[in-house]
Amino acid sequence: IQGQPAFRATARGASIFVFVMDETATELIVPHLDRPVSHVKLVATGKPLAFHLSGKGIRIPVDKALWENGIPVLELR
Repeated sequence: IQGQPAFRATARGASIFVFVMDETATELIVPHLDRPVSHVKLVATGKPLAFHLSGKGIRIPVDKALWENGIPVLELR
């Protein structure tokens, strides 16, 4: 996933890791992927996060509390 202003991403195995870079974002939209996503979690705490599939991709609400442990890293799997 390249060229997204709000986040950067990398993959390892079956996981995609999303590094949230925009502190003002209230939602991330991850474009459609070549694999299904069954869960999203915050790596620092293991807390599962809500997400919704839409015509644009995977929509993930972003709360200010995600920034408590530094730059939020989300695992999509």
